[in-house]
Amino acid sequence: MMRNVVVVIALIGITLAGAACAEDKAAAGKPQTNCPIMGGKIDRSVYADHDGKRVYFCCDGCPADFKKDPAKYIKSMEDAGITLEKPQTTCPVMKGGKIDKALFVEHEGQRVYFCCGGCPETFKKDPAKYMTALKEQGITLEKVQTTCPVNGDKIDKKVYADHEGQRIYFCCAGCVGKFKKDPATYVKKLIDAGVTPEPAPVAAKTGHGGATEKKDKGGHGGHMGH
Repeated sequence: MMRNVVVVIALIGITLAGAACAEDKAAAGKPQTNCPIMGGKIDRSVYADHDGKRVYFCCDGCPADFKKDPAKYIKSMEDAGITLEKPQTTCPVMKGGKIDKALFVEHEGQRVYFCCGGCPETFKKDPAKYMTALKEQGITLEKVQTTCPVNGDKIDKKVYADHEGQRIYFCCAGCVGKFKKDPATYVKKLIDAGVTPEPAPVAAKTGHGGATEKKDKGGHGGHMGH
């Protein structure tokens, strides 16, 4: 009899633990996968930011409809348990400082932006501290590129092409030519994988492997360009 009672208590404990786990997952929310306007699969290259939150859409026509009543669509998604991304807009070191997208550090596969040239070095002294603070704020940091969009191999940061203000890296010089035949397709491939291509430096000059290189302003966490 006592054995049966123990078994029942154990089963109740397991059930309660499972329910608590499910509640934790529900609280964490789910990512957006569908357009709030048309319901179609989102295209991560099409989005609008509102009140610090990023909303993705299925096509170029939907953002205009969203902007007519953004609060309505955001509430609908959040009521459905969707957690919208919160892109980084302020510096984690000089709290409240507006970020400069020419100044960043890549840390553990994520890109962190800063407001001025002094902040990257401060960040590097204790990155865990600042990464934790960003996480606690619910900030969605950009995912950096690690693989070639053409062959899927590990990138070589000496081989790249700049396209529409973004720097795309490749595994070898041969992939640059293939990329140039249809850059939009390869950029979209990266974006669909959740990767945000690196911002390209500003002043143009001849680059590597026939690609366009842009002169670095001394950004990227105080490091000079490639």
